[in-house]
Amino acid sequence: MEATRPVLELSHLTVAGPRPGTVLLHDISLAVCAGEMLAVVGESGSGKSILALAVMGVLPDLVRVTGGSVLFLGEDLLRKSEAELRRLRGSQLSMILTGGRAALNPMETVGTQIRYVIRSHLTLDKDAEDQLIIGMLNSVGIPDPERRAHAYPHELSGGMAQRILVAQAMVCEPHLLIADEPTSDLDVTVAAQVVDGMKTLIDERGSASILLTRDLGIVAENCDTVAVLGGGELLEFAPVESFFAQPTHPYSKAMVSDALIALEHDAAPAAPASIAREMAEASTAESAASGYVLVAEGHYVKRFDDA
Repeated sequence: MEATRPVLELSHLTVAGPRPGTVLLHDISLAVCAGEMLAVVGESGSGKSILALAVMGVLPDLVRVTGGSVLFLGEDLLRKSEAELRRLRGSQLSMILTGGRAALNPMETVGTQIRYVIRSHLTLDKDAEDQLIIGMLNSVGIPDPERRAHAYPHELSGGMAQRILVAQAMVCEPHLLIADEPTSDLDVTVAAQVVDGMKTLIDERGSASILLTRDLGIVAENCDTVAVLGGGELLEFAPVESFFAQPTHPYSKAMVSDALIALEHDAAPAAPASIAREMAEASTAESAASGYVLVAEGHYVKRFDDA
C-alpha cells in the first residue's frame, strides 16, 4: 500500500435524518492515509458517530446517505452491496464500539469472541487460531493472555475489556480502524495506555485509523490530524500541531480553552455550554458564507464572522 494514498477519502458526504429536512452530516470532505490516526472531535450530537456508521454502512433505519462518496482504497463503499460490505467489515474495515465491557457478549469467553471474528474472515486450523488469539491479547497488553482468553467479560477490568475490543478489531489486520469513544469510561492513565497500544498496532500494520473522541489530551499525544465537527459540519481540519498552536474556528477555540481549564482544575472537560455560546455567535455568518479558508499548510477552517 502506498504511504501517500488515502485509505479512506470522504467527498461531500451528506447524511439525512428520519424527519424531512433533517441533515445529520452536511458536505463532509476529509481523508486519512496509511499509518495515520485522524481524530474526529466534537461534543455529543456533533455527528461523529453518524460519520463512522456511514463509513461502515450500518446507519440506523430511516437515516440515509443523500450525497457524496466514501472511497475506501479507491472504491466507493456507497456503491457496494450489503453482501460485499459484510465481507469487508471485520477484515478490511473494523470498528471499536463505545462501552468497553458492555460491548462484549457476557455469555462467551473473550477468546471465543475473538475466534468468531477470525473464522468469519480467515481459514486457519484451531491451533493457528489459538496462537493468533494469544498473540493479539499479548500485543494489546493483556497479562497472562493464555488464561485471560478463557475469561468472561465480567471478570475483566474496564481497561482490560477495552483492550479486548482492540484485539478483536485488529485481529484480521484491517486497513482501516474506527474507534468510537474508546476511552470514555476509563481513567486518564488507563485511557492513555489503551490508545497508545492501539496506535502501536496501527503503526506496526500500516493501517489507517479514525479516533472519535472528546478527549483533546489523547488527541494531542497520539493523533496526526484533527477534524472538528459541529452541528454536522466540518468546521476545521488540521495537522495536530497546527490545530493546538492555532485553533481558529470559535468552536475549536472553545474546545481547546475548556480542555485547558479542565486540565488546570483536574476535571473532565465539559465544554457544551461555552461551545454552544461560541457557535451561536458564529452561526449568522456561517449561514451566509460557505467554503473554507487556508490558515496554514494543511490547516483549513470553515468561514465564520470574527467581528
